Amino acid sequence: LIYVPPRQKLNLRGIWDLIARDFPRAVRAEGGLIWLAGGLMTFATIIGFLAMQSDPAWVRSLFPQLFSLLEAGGYGDQETPGALAAAIEEGTYAEMSAYIAANNVQVSILVYGLGLSFGLGTLYQLAQNGMMLGVVAFYCLTRGAEFQEYFYAGILPHGVWELTAIVIS
Repeated sequence: LIYVPPRQKLNLRGIWDLIARDFPRAVRAEGGLIWLAGGLMTFATIIGFLAMQSDPAWVRSLFPQLFSLLEAGGYGDQETPGALAAAIEEGTYAEMSAYIAANNVQVSILVYGLGLSFGLGTLYQLAQNGMMLGVVAFYCLTRGAEFQEYFYAGILPHGVWELTAIVIS
């Protein structure tokens, strides 16, 4: 729901003003902090990628659930993203989409809410999500053309929007 002061009525013009004028103005006003958050997430992504190169066992110990999803696709023993895509097409796409959407809403709320911890919780969430992106990027980009295609076609397109929302929140 959108908060509206008691004397104003919510109408299409108000929604349009929020989207076209007020939100962009707020983003520009907080641009320095948004760039800082984006820089932290980018730095963490690079660290995740490089950590996978130098010590994959350590990274596995940090993100065991992530590796169980990457290696099994969350749907049993599947060795290729093609098999994962086939499993998704067989009826689990809605379930996976709901899981991804719920996770991203949860992370955005956490990033926003943890600002109350003097920003420490927010910094942790940004760094953790950035590092996981670097891990997933390394995992997919170093395993051949099929995994690369899965990364570029399956992860990157929706990740751009989601990560931008997390950084802005």
